[in-house]
Amino acid sequence: VEAIRARGTPVVLVESEPDARGSSVSVDDIAGGEIAVQHLAALGRRRIGVVAARQDLRQVADRLSGARRAAEAAGIELEVLEAADLTVLAGRTVGEAVVARSAAERPDAVFCVNDLLAVGVLQAFAFRHQVAVPEEIALVGYDDIAFARSTVVPLTSVSQPADLMGRTGLALLEEQIADASAPPRHVSFTPTLVERESTTG
Repeated sequence: VEAIRARGTPVVLVESEPDARGSSVSVDDIAGGEIAVQHLAALGRRRIGVVAARQDLRQVADRLSGARRAAEAAGIELEVLEAADLTVLAGRTVGEAVVARSAAERPDAVFCVNDLLAVGVLQAFAFRHQVAVPEEIALVGYDDIAFARSTVVPLTSVSQPADLMGRTGLALLEEQIADASAPPRHVSFTPTLVERESTTG
């Protein structure tokens, strides 16, 4: 990116923190984590597991931070369930570990920091009908990928306004092209929750 900027080419970063050197667009992932846990708490869930990996990534760290903030505000338990990666297979491994617990030791809700993890967790729960979703464990993902609505139990997910982010990024780039001396701008969007059967039944 710096090499491109050094050539005088306008740059707009997407999914990036504010940068004094150029314009950027991002989503408030802290708010996204809060939204997910607030939804589960509102449903009466009191023992929430958060499936996370790669906490060195800002998006993951922010989603986890928001989840913790919401849990603390609601006075409920939050357990971080570490995954090996941000993949379906890693989620399935975590889900299998949850299934292996006694019913009393399982969380009554799980929030995954992306939908791929959530799909894997759901696969583990659904195998041989070992855990009923959402009756025994409610499940929330993040990103609202296209597959989320067609899983065996349609997945509640935190949705990012990808189209709007893209259009905004293009508009910011056009601003820079029109006036190279214009100060950089950062635009942040708040994600929304798309409720489906994995939490609402």
